Amino acid sequence: VTVNAVNDLPAVDVIPDPIPIAEDALLQTVQVTGVSAGGGETQALVLSTTSSNTSLIANPAVSYSSADSTGTLTYRPVADAHGSAVITVELSDAGLDGIPGNGDDGRVTRSFAVRVNPVNDVPTDIIVTPATVTDDVDTSSSTVIVGVLSGTDVDTGDQFTFILVSGPGSTDNDKFAIANGELRIRQGENVDFATQPSYSVRVQINDGAATFEKTLSVTVQDATSPVANLVDVAPDPRMQHAGVITVNFSESVSGVDIGDFQLTRDGGIVSLAGLTISGTGSSRTLDLSSVTDTDGDYVLTLRADGSGIEDGAGNLLTVDADDSFTVDLTRPSVTVNIVDASLDDLDGLSLVTFEFSEAVSGFDADDVSVTNGSLSDFAVVDSDSFTATFTAND
Repeated sequence: VTVNAVNDLPAVDVIPDPIPIAEDALLQTVQVTGVSAGGGETQALVLSTTSSNTSLIANPAVSYSSADSTGTLTYRPVADAHGSAVITVELSDAGLDGIPGNGDDGRVTRSFAVRVNPVNDVPTDIIVTPATVTDDVDTSSSTVIVGVLSGTDVDTGDQFTFILVSGPGSTDNDKFAIANGELRIRQGENVDFATQPSYSVRVQINDGAATFEKTLSVTVQDATSPVANLVDVAPDPRMQHAGVITVNFSESVSGVDIGDFQLTRDGGIVSLAGLTISGTGSSRTLDLSSVTDTDGDYVLTLRADGSGIEDGAGNLLTVDADDSFTVDLTRPSVTVNIVDASLDDLDGLSLVTFEFSEAVSGFDADDVSVTNGSLSDFAVVDSDSFTATFTAND
């Protein structure tokens, strides 16, 4: 009678389900006991594991040496994941041929369930979209929306609330408010690119159980056109050419050239060919000495339309600037007329008229030298005409 050997299945104890663990728990350890080749056999043994949900629990690591009666499994839940997974433990022997991995190997499995309970995660970010506002917004009657606040949190479905809080970066909180999840400029508060191109606020997000704070920056975009001012020519009227003219802009500009200017004298165009513009930033100069050496009423105009003058944000100059002045290089002349030159009246009196070639100022009786008589009753007829009474000496 021949009795053929039969490979007995290996043996391993049942593994109980471990107690549930929290999301993001540390490394977990499970003991495997009662490990043997079974039936008094001594084949080489292999212990392996498989997870039914590797997005939660990766296949546990195995620490086991063949012929030992115990082994250890270790695992850790995937970060920010929760749910359940079934871990299957397989113990296999090398079969009668002593070669593991072929058809005569004996195999036995045990399973246990791992439950990972959710834990509220702290929000990790705050975003305001957009984070820009133009400096021409009108807050006189209501608040103005800067952008919508949103948060980042690995817990899907969380509802967020936002508030402004003090702390690092809360420098400009008093200019802003939060309502309905929107960051707003307060009513009556203005933002100005020229004086402050960005503002800093500190915002707190609350998911109902945890909070997170972040400093947000609000960028102000320049939407205001530059303004030009031609510095008044002084004195006016003047007895010499105009000289250097200064143009001041409300902010730094580019694109200023001689073609942007127009000069007229008594309504006619004066050529500016050959003249150049000096200066950078918010100031320019133009020397008019060579083109204002003739008497006349002058008007210098910086024309905005088509000039291409713009600030750093691309806002174009939209309003002309001008200055008018008078150049008078000719001295006034005067004609003195003694109406009754014969002075044949018994009283020896005569009306005297002073007729100037143009309007004058500062003329009075003290400016007249009289011999053999005296002046009285000095009077102003108009700006270029005066009268007085001459009385001859006896």
